[in-house]
Amino acid sequence: MILSEKLRSYLKGERFSTAENFRYPAKIYPETREEYLKKIVKGKKVVHIGCIDHLPVIDTKIKTGHWLHNILTDSAEKCVGFDINKEGIEKLRSDYGIENVFYEDVANTASETILKEKWDYLLLGEVLEHIDNPVDFINKLKINYSNVARQIIITVPHIITKNNFNNVKRGFECINTDHRYWFTPFTIMKVATMAGLTPKNIEFKNRIVLSFPELIYRKLYKTVLRKEPFYPIYYFNTLVLISDM
Repeated sequence: MILSEKLRSYLKGERFSTAENFRYPAKIYPETREEYLKKIVKGKKVVHIGCIDHLPVIDTKIKTGHWLHNILTDSAEKCVGFDINKEGIEKLRSDYGIENVFYEDVANTASETILKEKWDYLLLGEVLEHIDNPVDFINKLKINYSNVARQIIITVPHIITKNNFNNVKRGFECINTDHRYWFTPFTIMKVATMAGLTPKNIEFKNRIVLSFPELIYRKLYKTVLRKEPFYPIYYFNTLVLISDM
Protein backbone atom coordinates (compact mmCIF):
# COMPACT_ATOMS: atom_id res chain seq x y z
CA MET A 1 0.00 0.00 0.00
CA ILE A 2 1.49 3.33 -1.10
CA LEU A 3 1.00 6.14 1.42
CA SER A 4 -1.19 9.11 0.49
CA GLU A 5 -0.15 12.70 1.17
CA LYS A 6 -3.06 13.04 3.62
CA LEU A 7 -1.83 10.05 5.61
CA ARG A 8 1.72 11.41 5.57
CA SER A 9 0.54 14.73 7.00
CA TYR A 10 -0.99 12.92 10.00
CA LEU A 11 2.13 10.83 10.49
CA LYS A 12 4.28 13.97 10.58
CA GLY A 13 1.93 15.74 13.00
CA GLU A 14 1.06 18.43 10.47
CA ARG A 15 -2.62 17.52 10.90
CA PHE A 16 -4.43 16.17 13.94
CA SER A 17 -7.68 14.32 14.64
CA THR A 18 -9.04 12.49 17.67
CA ALA A 19 -10.92 10.04 15.45
CA GLU A 20 -9.51 9.97 11.92
CA ASN A 21 -10.42 7.02 9.69
CA PHE A 22 -7.89 5.47 7.31
CA ARG A 23 -8.96 2.99 4.67
CA TYR A 24 -6.56 0.18 3.82
CA PRO A 25 -6.61 -2.26 0.87
CA ALA A 26 -9.77 -4.37 0.67
CA LYS A 27 -8.21 -6.99 -1.58
CA ILE A 28 -4.98 -8.63 -0.43
CA TYR A 29 -3.56 -11.85 -1.82
CA PRO A 30 -2.06 -14.37 0.63
CA GLU A 31 1.69 -14.45 1.02
CA THR A 32 3.90 -15.29 3.99
CA ARG A 33 6.34 -12.85 5.49
CA GLU A 34 9.20 -15.18 4.48
CA GLU A 35 8.06 -15.41 0.85
CA TYR A 36 7.75 -11.64 0.59
CA LEU A 37 11.09 -10.85 2.21
CA LYS A 38 12.86 -13.49 0.13
CA LYS A 39 11.71 -11.69 -3.04
CA ILE A 40 12.64 -8.23 -1.77
CA VAL A 41 16.20 -9.10 -0.69
CA LYS A 42 17.04 -11.26 -3.72
CA GLY A 43 20.45 -10.16 -4.97
CA LYS A 44 20.64 -7.36 -2.37
CA LYS A 45 22.94 -6.63 0.58
CA VAL A 46 21.15 -6.97 3.92
CA VAL A 47 21.88 -6.31 7.59
CA HIS A 48 19.59 -8.52 9.68
CA ILE A 49 19.15 -7.02 13.16
CA GLY A 50 17.73 -9.34 15.82
CA CYS A 51 18.63 -12.37 13.71
CA ILE A 52 18.35 -15.07 16.40
CA ASP A 53 14.59 -15.48 16.94
CA HIS A 54 13.61 -17.13 20.25
CA LEU A 55 16.28 -19.56 21.43
CA PRO A 56 13.82 -22.45 22.16
CA VAL A 57 12.52 -22.47 18.57
CA ILE A 58 15.77 -22.10 16.60
CA ASP A 59 16.40 -25.85 16.12
CA THR A 60 12.89 -26.53 14.85
CA LYS A 61 12.87 -23.55 12.49
CA ILE A 62 16.27 -24.44 11.01
CA LYS A 63 15.27 -28.08 10.50
CA THR A 64 11.97 -27.13 8.82
CA GLY A 65 13.45 -24.39 6.66
CA HIS A 66 11.57 -21.56 8.37
CA TRP A 67 14.42 -19.76 10.12
CA LEU A 68 14.39 -16.26 8.63
CA HIS A 69 18.13 -15.61 8.70
CA ASN A 70 18.86 -18.67 6.54
CA ILE A 71 16.11 -17.64 4.12
CA LEU A 72 17.60 -14.16 3.80
CA THR A 73 21.15 -15.51 3.45
CA ASP A 74 20.14 -17.89 0.67
CA SER A 75 18.38 -15.14 -1.31
CA ALA A 76 20.53 -12.06 -0.72
CA GLU A 77 23.86 -11.25 -2.36
CA LYS A 78 25.20 -10.73 1.16
CA CYS A 79 23.55 -10.97 4.57
CA VAL A 80 25.03 -10.39 8.02
CA GLY A 81 23.09 -10.86 11.25
CA PHE A 82 23.43 -9.18 14.63
CA ASP A 83 21.84 -9.97 17.98
CA ILE A 84 22.37 -9.20 21.69
CA ASN A 85 21.57 -12.82 22.55
CA LYS A 86 25.12 -14.10 23.11
CA GLU A 87 23.99 -17.66 23.90
CA GLY A 88 22.03 -17.81 20.66
CA ILE A 89 24.95 -16.56 18.56
CA GLU A 90 27.29 -19.11 20.14
CA LYS A 91 24.77 -21.90 19.53
CA LEU A 92 24.40 -21.01 15.84
CA ARG A 93 28.15 -20.90 15.35
CA SER A 94 28.96 -24.08 17.29
CA ASP A 95 25.98 -26.30 16.45
CA TYR A 96 25.35 -25.24 12.84
CA GLY A 97 28.59 -23.62 11.67
CA ILE A 98 26.78 -20.40 10.78
CA GLU A 99 29.42 -17.68 10.52
CA ASN A 100 27.50 -14.62 9.27
CA VAL A 101 25.99 -13.88 12.71
CA PHE A 102 27.57 -11.64 15.35
CA TYR A 103 27.01 -10.79 19.02
CA GLU A 104 26.82 -6.99 18.97
CA ASP A 105 24.51 -4.18 20.12
CA VAL A 106 24.38 -2.28 16.83
CA ALA A 107 21.90 0.33 18.08
CA ASN A 108 23.88 1.67 21.00
CA THR A 109 27.30 1.35 19.33
CA ALA A 110 27.89 1.85 15.60
CA SER A 111 29.18 -1.40 14.13
CA GLU A 112 32.40 -1.25 12.12
CA THR A 113 31.24 -4.35 10.22
CA ILE A 114 28.19 -2.44 8.96
CA LEU A 115 29.93 0.91 8.40
CA LYS A 116 32.66 -0.42 6.15
CA GLU A 117 30.34 -0.97 3.16
CA LYS A 118 27.02 0.03 1.58
CA TRP A 119 23.79 -1.90 2.20
CA ASP A 120 20.42 -2.05 0.48
CA TYR A 121 18.43 -2.86 3.63
CA LEU A 122 18.49 -2.95 7.38
CA LEU A 123 15.93 -5.58 8.37
CA LEU A 124 14.12 -5.78 11.71
CA GLY A 125 12.02 -8.95 11.67
CA GLU A 126 9.63 -9.08 14.64
CA VAL A 127 11.98 -7.05 16.83
CA LEU A 128 10.23 -3.79 17.76
CA GLU A 129 7.51 -5.41 19.87
CA HIS A 130 10.30 -6.65 22.17
CA ILE A 131 11.96 -3.22 22.54
CA ASP A 132 11.16 -0.93 25.48
CA ASN A 133 11.45 2.27 23.41
CA PRO A 134 11.00 1.50 19.69
CA VAL A 135 11.20 5.14 18.54
CA ASP A 136 14.55 5.64 20.28
CA PHE A 137 15.81 2.28 18.99
CA ILE A 138 15.01 3.06 15.35
CA ASN A 139 16.38 6.59 15.67
CA LYS A 140 19.72 5.22 16.89
CA LEU A 141 19.87 2.94 13.85
CA LYS A 142 19.14 5.90 11.59
CA ILE A 143 21.86 8.00 13.21
CA ASN A 144 24.40 5.18 13.03
CA TYR A 145 23.70 3.83 9.53
CA SER A 146 21.75 6.26 7.34
CA ASN A 147 24.96 6.97 5.39
CA VAL A 148 25.49 3.31 4.50
CA ALA A 149 21.96 1.81 4.34
CA ARG A 150 19.40 2.78 1.71
CA GLN A 151 16.19 1.52 3.32
CA ILE A 152 14.88 -0.24 6.42
CA ILE A 153 12.34 -3.08 6.48
CA ILE A 154 10.35 -3.56 9.69
CA THR A 155 7.95 -6.44 10.37
CA VAL A 156 5.68 -6.47 13.43
CA PRO A 157 2.58 -8.32 14.70
CA HIS A 158 -0.74 -6.92 13.50
CA ILE A 159 -3.45 -6.34 16.15
CA ILE A 160 -6.41 -5.89 13.76
CA THR A 161 -7.00 -9.55 12.97
CA LYS A 162 -9.99 -11.86 12.95
CA ASN A 163 -8.32 -14.15 15.50
CA ASN A 164 -7.76 -11.29 17.93
CA PHE A 165 -11.37 -10.16 17.54
CA ASN A 166 -12.56 -13.66 18.37
CA ASN A 167 -10.27 -13.84 21.42
CA VAL A 168 -11.58 -10.52 22.73
CA LYS A 169 -15.18 -11.71 22.34
CA ARG A 170 -14.28 -14.74 24.47
CA GLY A 171 -12.67 -12.49 27.06
CA PHE A 172 -8.98 -13.35 26.77
CA GLU A 173 -5.73 -12.30 25.11
CA CYS A 174 -3.29 -14.66 23.38
CA ILE A 175 0.18 -13.11 23.26
CA ASN A 176 3.93 -13.74 23.28
CA THR A 177 4.79 -12.82 26.88
CA ASP A 178 7.95 -10.94 25.87
CA HIS A 179 5.97 -8.46 23.76
CA ARG A 180 5.59 -4.85 24.87
CA TYR A 181 3.31 -3.73 22.02
CA TRP A 182 0.77 -4.61 19.38
CA PHE A 183 0.76 -2.52 16.19
CA THR A 184 -1.79 -1.24 13.71
CA PRO A 185 -0.78 -0.04 10.24
CA PHE A 186 -0.97 3.58 11.42
CA THR A 187 0.94 3.12 14.67
CA ILE A 188 3.93 1.35 13.12
CA MET A 189 4.11 4.06 10.46
CA LYS A 190 3.84 6.71 13.20
CA VAL A 191 6.65 5.10 15.22
CA ALA A 192 8.88 5.03 12.13
CA THR A 193 8.08 8.66 11.29
CA MET A 194 8.74 9.86 14.84
CA ALA A 195 12.10 8.07 14.66
CA GLY A 196 13.04 10.19 11.65
CA LEU A 197 12.30 7.69 8.88
CA THR A 198 10.21 8.21 5.75
CA PRO A 199 7.73 5.33 5.33
CA LYS A 200 7.25 4.32 1.70
CA ASN A 201 4.99 1.28 1.73
CA ILE A 202 3.18 -1.09 4.09
CA GLU A 203 2.10 -4.65 3.31
CA PHE A 204 -0.04 -7.29 5.05
CA LYS A 205 1.40 -10.82 5.27
CA ASN A 206 0.96 -14.19 7.04
CA ARG A 207 -2.69 -15.05 6.54
CA ILE A 208 -4.47 -16.57 9.54
CA VAL A 209 -5.44 -20.25 9.51
CA LEU A 210 -8.82 -20.60 7.82
CA SER A 211 -11.80 -22.42 9.30
CA PHE A 212 -13.31 -25.36 7.40
CA PRO A 213 -16.23 -23.29 5.98
CA GLU A 214 -13.76 -20.60 4.89
CA LEU A 215 -11.60 -23.20 3.15
CA ILE A 216 -14.62 -24.56 1.27
CA TYR A 217 -15.74 -21.09 0.22
CA ARG A 218 -12.27 -20.14 -1.02
CA LYS A 219 -11.94 -23.44 -2.88
CA LEU A 220 -15.25 -22.88 -4.65
CA TYR A 221 -14.30 -19.28 -5.41
CA LYS A 222 -11.08 -20.40 -7.08
CA THR A 223 -12.75 -23.31 -8.94
CA VAL A 224 -15.79 -21.42 -10.24
CA LEU A 225 -14.27 -18.02 -10.96
CA ARG A 226 -10.80 -19.33 -11.78
CA LYS A 227 -9.29 -16.50 -9.76
CA GLU A 228 -6.99 -16.48 -6.77
CA PRO A 229 -9.09 -15.54 -3.71
CA PHE A 230 -8.26 -12.33 -1.89
CA TYR A 231 -8.75 -11.26 1.73
CA PRO A 232 -9.31 -8.09 3.80
CA ILE A 233 -6.60 -6.82 6.17
CA TYR A 234 -7.99 -8.58 9.24
CA TYR A 235 -6.95 -11.94 7.79
CA PHE A 236 -3.24 -11.11 8.14
CA ASN A 237 -1.06 -11.44 11.24
CA THR A 238 2.01 -9.46 10.13
CA LEU A 239 2.69 -5.91 8.98
CA VAL A 240 5.71 -5.20 6.78
CA LEU A 241 6.86 -1.58 6.61
CA ILE A 242 9.44 -0.35 4.11
CA SER A 243 10.97 3.04 4.79
CA ASP A 244 13.75 5.23 3.50
CA MET A 245 16.53 5.83 5.98
